[in-house]
Amino acid sequence: MKTVKILTIAAMCASSLSPLAVAPAMAITLSGDTTTAMAGTCDADLAAKLTAPLHDGRPSLSVEVVETGQVDGAPVESNRAETPGTRFGTGTPTYSDFRIAGAPYRTGGSVNMFGDKVARNKNWPASEYDFTADYSTTTTVSYNCEYTRYSETYTPPVEGSPVQGYYVRDPLANGNEEAVTRACEGFTEKGASQPFWGDAHAQCLFIKTADAVDPQDEMWTDNDPVAAPELNSSHTIDETNTEYGVAGHEALGGPWTEVGDWLAEKVVICISPKKLPGIWTNQNGYTGTSCTTAYYNTAPWNGGSQTSNGTYISVPGA
Repeated sequence: MKTVKILTIAAMCASSLSPLAVAPAMAITLSGDTTTAMAGTCDADLAAKLTAPLHDGRPSLSVEVVETGQVDGAPVESNRAETPGTRFGTGTPTYSDFRIAGAPYRTGGSVNMFGDKVARNKNWPASEYDFTADYSTTTTVSYNCEYTRYSETYTPPVEGSPVQGYYVRDPLANGNEEAVTRACEGFTEKGASQPFWGDAHAQCLFIKTADAVDPQDEMWTDNDPVAAPELNSSHTIDETNTEYGVAGHEALGGPWTEVGDWLAEKVVICISPKKLPGIWTNQNGYTGTSCTTAYYNTAPWNGGSQTSNGTYISVPGA
């Protein structure tokens, strides 16, 4: 006989897992594999301790599995998946991978043309994001193999015996007194083999000296079972349980580069010559072909007066 007693004992420790705060766990319900393994351990322990069986072959010991405690290890994260679109940068960013976006434009009456200097990368020193992950917790289960001892009391068989006594002449009997007396003495001598033994017979009375004893077979009586704590043994077993797809937030996401078009500043990208005659010169990384007088004459304004064309003193002829 074996049973598993599951005790609802709170876990003895709870770990904090960054970035998740893992709440203290309550006692887990053990899986069938774990309870089977525990029972197997106690069965093996029992087999090593069994003594002679009872007279009918029943074992003289039984064991039961009694759980005594659970301790959770720190959760182990796996399979983290960042939730798309949830990451954002924190801190003061820097920019990199600059380029000139769009076509040149004029500003007020300047004889130069300008452009938008944009960065492809916005570099954050830190970031945060949401995610899902799996968390596996290994619980160490403590349990005892607790024993009960069985015994019995033997009562030997009883053969039995007939009623004990003797015959005497009935004082009211007729006939020869001496002959009747001898007959009664003969009945006594022949004993219990006579069918009338124990009853009055032929002018003789039976004087009983002891009752008959009925025969009885041998008997085995079960005693009350008693605990056998000196045989108990203590063990542990680990069970790992996994919770899948747990939502979390990572507050320490580390550096992160956000890709896009980030306006850094407006810079001169086409410089007209200081002295004529001369040629237009590309500036500040501009690689286009619009640094010409022909384009300048039709270029859009992006600030300043659109009616002031400056002196044009350094604008080459078209």
